[in-house]
Amino acid sequence: MSEIKILIIDDEEDFCQHLSESIGKEINGITIAYCVNGTKALEKIKSQKFDLMICDLKMPGLDGKEILQLVSKLPKEQHPTYILMLSGLLAHVPSYSALKKVSYMGKPFTPKQMFDFVKRVKQTILQNGQSDVGFSHIEDKLLQEVEKYLREIF
Repeated sequence: MSEIKILIIDDEEDFCQHLSESIGKEINGITIAYCVNGTKALEKIKSQKFDLMICDLKMPGLDGKEILQLVSKLPKEQHPTYILMLSGLLAHVPSYSALKKVSYMGKPFTPKQMFDFVKRVKQTILQNGQSDVGFSHIEDKLLQEVEKYLREIF
């Protein structure tokens, strides 16, 4: 595999276009598609395999949380290999054990943060194929931080 496929899901089309163009200019060997609603995104996910899904949590209609729930019910071969959820608030970060490679990035984020993440995903996929090697240590740490944060505010 020489190219990785990325799906960006966000209700703001300008954000999707800008993120697609920025990632495409910075990183070679990727194909990027985007959807501005969850329903169209699910159709795309069912029709083709994506290596990385970047999805905003807060959207009208099907939000990121609902998309994660629905994706987790699809056959495993339809799951994106890696999922990056974007959230402005840590309290909105859900946890899904059925989808083991879900990472989170706060909004706003810097271009460098996004580029570094996408490069790391690409490198992992190219080195290991679509295996289960990935970000579990990052997920564990993030979930611990989120749980600690939620205990502090509640």
